Amino acid sequence: MTSPSPQSPPAEPQVTVRSAGVPAVPGVLVADDVVFVPHPPRGLVSAELLTAEIAPGADGGAAAESLDVGGVRLLCLDDGRIRAVLAVLTLTKPSTLRRRVPQYTAALFEDAVAEYGGDLWAALGSLGYGVPAGARRDSDAESGPDLRAFTGLSGTPVEMYDSVGTFAESGCGWR
Repeated sequence: MTSPSPQSPPAEPQVTVRSAGVPAVPGVLVADDVVFVPHPPRGLVSAELLTAEIAPGADGGAAAESLDVGGVRLLCLDDGRIRAVLAVLTLTKPSTLRRRVPQYTAALFEDAVAEYGGDLWAALGSLGYGVPAGARRDSDAESGPDLRAFTGLSGTPVEMYDSVGTFAESGCGWR
């Protein structure tokens, strides 16, 4: 398989999550109304209003969308070896942009998270999702002594997991 040239448009819709006062962060559209933001910055999950800007991929022809985020789940993994944080954003209405949905199970997600040592971008890429250019693991956000302190004033509940398996099952819970 040949890699697309740098000038080629991305095959998947490109998601950017924005909020006032918070730098924009990339995400992945994993369902019509669900965006994953691996390794989110602290400010993102404490923001009062989030918007997902979704640009069409290589299918072209479609207009970009700006959709409000209606809910945020924050999944934190710390099994003593692997630490990771995943924000699961639920959109207020489904995206109309066409996307390819890789088929995988919680067990495959678990294996990928373990294989990549909690690097969720690498894990999602290995499962077939398009990883946005510039997306990377920000280990600073996950390096604190207690991941429960990750959230801000918004009151976003933190779901703590001490095994990669239960973290992966919860991450697949939107399906």
